[in-house]
Amino acid sequence: MKKPLLICTILGGLLSTTQAEPKDELANAARKLASAKNYTWTSSMAWGDREPRTTTARKGSGGHTHLTIPMRDNSVEVLVRHGKAAVKTEDAWQLADPEAEGDENRRLRWMGRMASRYEAPTDRITEIINGIAEIKMEEGTYSARLTEDAAKSLMTFRRGRDGGEAPAIEGAAGSAKFLIKDGVLAKYELQLSGKMTWNDQERDMNRTTTVEFSKVGSTSFDIPEEAAGLLAGDSDSSDS
Repeated sequence: MKKPLLICTILGGLLSTTQAEPKDELANAARKLASAKNYTWTSSMAWGDREPRTTTARKGSGGHTHLTIPMRDNSVEVLVRHGKAAVKTEDAWQLADPEAEGDENRRLRWMGRMASRYEAPTDRITEIINGIAEIKMEEGTYSARLTEDAAKSLMTFRRGRDGGEAPAIEGAAGSAKFLIKDGVLAKYELQLSGKMTWNDQERDMNRTTTVEFSKVGSTSFDIPEEAAGLLAGDSDSSDS
């Protein structure tokens, strides 16, 4: 009777050492995505019951990222590289200046500030994974609950408006779901909630962000020469 028990114990130990924990599997899938030279993704954000707004983006060569960002009645094309952004206007590509003056340049100021603190979607994934309090896998989907500190950090947008103080947040909570295909992260959904105080007004905030990745390793797009020139810098020789 002791021999079968010993064999089961050994097999159980081998399985526990060879099978990665869900959080480790998720981190490995995220690292594979981050290491890809190029990929395409869509990012949809919905506040409460409002219709989501979807940004389409492509990571390409030479550190360039092409974004198509929805506006109120249209969309705008933006090329981001090394903390700078070029915006496609009706007449030509124009460098987004965060210090541009005048009401007519509000969009360029906003784009310039966005580019200065732009982060790849894989950076956000790493922060989400690091903030997981508990995780489980059901029917091929990883479901996680975040710590309160992680949820609060993810809700702050890093900075307040125009680089000012971020709004105060109370009762922050967050959850996330992840989908992996062929060992690479293919989709995640992040839900955040809490009470945010902005301009001395407390508001209930509920935000859902859904990001899907595709064409990993096979994404390509033409980079307009005019836009590339606006974003050129001293580090070009080190880019591949």
